[in-house]
Amino acid sequence: MKKLLLLTAVFAIIFACTPKHDGYTIKGTISGEGLTDGKAYLANSSRTEPVKDTVDFIAGKFEFKSKLVTPENYTITIEGVDGRIVVFLENTEYNITASAIELQDATITGGEVQAEVILLNQKRKDINEKYNTTAIMQEYRAEGTTDERKAEIRTIRETASNETTEMEKTFYAEHPHSFLTLMYFNSNIDKYEQSEAEAKITELKAMPKFAENRMLKEAEEKLNVLKSLVIGQLAPQFTLNDPDGNPIAFKDVYSKNKLTMIDFWAGWCGPCRNFNPTLVKIHKKFKPLGFDIIGVSLDHTKQQWVDAIADDGLNWTHVSDLKYWESEVGKMYYIRYVPQSAFVDQNGILVHRDAGQAGLEDFLKGYFNVK
Repeated sequence: MKKLLLLTAVFAIIFACTPKHDGYTIKGTISGEGLTDGKAYLANSSRTEPVKDTVDFIAGKFEFKSKLVTPENYTITIEGVDGRIVVFLENTEYNITASAIELQDATITGGEVQAEVILLNQKRKDINEKYNTTAIMQEYRAEGTTDERKAEIRTIRETASNETTEMEKTFYAEHPHSFLTLMYFNSNIDKYEQSEAEAKITELKAMPKFAENRMLKEAEEKLNVLKSLVIGQLAPQFTLNDPDGNPIAFKDVYSKNKLTMIDFWAGWCGPCRNFNPTLVKIHKKFKPLGFDIIGVSLDHTKQQWVDAIADDGLNWTHVSDLKYWESEVGKMYYIRYVPQSAFVDQNGILVHRDAGQAGLEDFLKGYFNVK
């Protein structure tokens, strides 16, 4: 606790003393034997606002200079050096020092948000050390660990995970106007109550530093999508082609059934393929009661899609635009991972979202009132 209080005090001083900048500068020094001159690379992971930069890496040193619109996590890699450096980049000055054999453990100074990242990671590390999570998970995977001990370890791991979640909630609440908090909010907006999310967006939009921030715009767009997925209202409508190129209207599928499941999946998705044999059995069991499925694939190649349908014996309607994560219907239904599902009644009214693989049969039993 004393260590955390000291860290907090130090970071508070850093925040107060950090000058404002019109852009960013990153000066890096990498030490180690056998380093050769080459290139250093800086990149983010955004598809809509991609940033990439390349500079010379000479005598163990590099320097990046530019200006950001949206501060966020960036990675730095060095030609000929294993690993990467992750830095939360905003428009200020940074100094980075690292060993070539432990690039991921770089020391990074500069940036208010980077200091917050360091503090947050330290809190996570303290919780993991408190519960000795690394060692107990090694024990869990070891041969000879009894089922009773594995159950104990799962309980410990769950306790640690819950404590970490609560710590993070507190941390973000204590830093409501941080870029780090905005990044978390944007990634987890579906976990917020609608009114809470609307209030947060209104609050952040009023702040000049977020005026052109991509993540705030994304959060607003996501909230609009989530508003269309409220249980009890008409589900988003769509028409997609089946494997033979025939257009299939969603309405023409659900209007024939008491309950229709939209199964968002893909031929490349391991968990989807592993669950498919169970899904086939569930489909066969409940179809006489008025249940059916329409599979919406997030594949990007037709062959992988149709091969998976045939290999897994998926005897229901299948459609796709073969756009992978850019699937238009996937965006309409806020699909961030697969498998995922949504359920509509005969009128197309959304009655449930994502029953989960383990809970699917129980949900169907309850819906059809069968044992």
